[in-house]
Amino acid sequence: MSASRKTVASLLKTATHSYLLRSGFSCLEELGIEAWGKRRADIIAVNLKSVLVIAEVKSCAADYLGDNKWREYLPKCHKLYFVFTTPTFNKLRDRLKIDLKGTGAGVLVLNEVTGYLDSKVSAKHRPMMKKVKLHIITRLAWRQGVSKRTNRRTRIFIPEGASK
Repeated sequence: MSASRKTVASLLKTATHSYLLRSGFSCLEELGIEAWGKRRADIIAVNLKSVLVIAEVKSCAADYLGDNKWREYLPKCHKLYFVFTTPTFNKLRDRLKIDLKGTGAGVLVLNEVTGYLDSKVSAKHRPMMKKVKLHIITRLAWRQGVSKRTNRRTRIFIPEGASK
C-alpha cells in the first residue's frame, strides 16, 4: 500500500529540515511571503548570514506539473529548491531539465537507501532586492514572535503567598 500525498509531503518536509539544519539554516514551514497568504513557501530557511532558501516539496509528478507559481518565488529568495522522492524525480527528470534551465533552481531527492536528501542539481545563489529581503526576514521574525494573532488576551492570577 502506498503512502498518501500528505504523508509523503510531511516526510519530505522532515528530510528537508534535516538537510537545511545540517547546513546551518533555521527553517519554518508554510510562511506567507506575500500579504494575506497569497503565496506561501512550503519551507523557508535563513542562516546567520541572512541567506534565504525556499524549498518547494512535491509529493508526486502531478503536484509539480500543477504548480505554475514557483517562478514567482525566485525573486523572494537567494536559492530555490524542489524536493522530490526518487520515483517522482525519475518521472520528471527530462521535464525538469527544460523547466529549470536558466532559473538557477536546484533539485533535492530523497535517497531511498540512506533516508537523506541528495542534491541532484545545485541551486545557484541569486541576489535579492534589499527591500524584498528585509520584508521576508521581518515576516520570519513576526511569525516566530508573540503577537495579537498568536497570543490572545490571558488572565493571570498569582497564588497567594507565591510572591513573598
